[in-house]
Amino acid sequence: MTSKILASIAVLSLLVAGCSKEEAAVDASCPKVVEKMASLSPGSGEPEKKLWTAACESMPATMRTCIAASKTKEDLDKCGKEAGPIKK
Repeated sequence: MTSKILASIAVLSLLVAGCSKEEAAVDASCPKVVEKMASLSPGSGEPEKKLWTAACESMPATMRTCIAASKTKEDLDKCGKEAGPIKK
């Protein structure tokens, strides 16, 4: 279970690109972001959802929008760097 959580942290911290214009109308609330992360991470459970919820609260809006609009794991991997760092 710890390895899944560490892998989730790695995914969130290694997100590498910004969002497209089409993503502007996407619901980027934290519940939607967590739902999207879970749908793209088979086998994830409550510990991962709690981690993603906590991380989401510190994410820039552009990163949340990009994640919520992701359709594949590859799309998800492109989110983040241009959005700025996650605030602590």
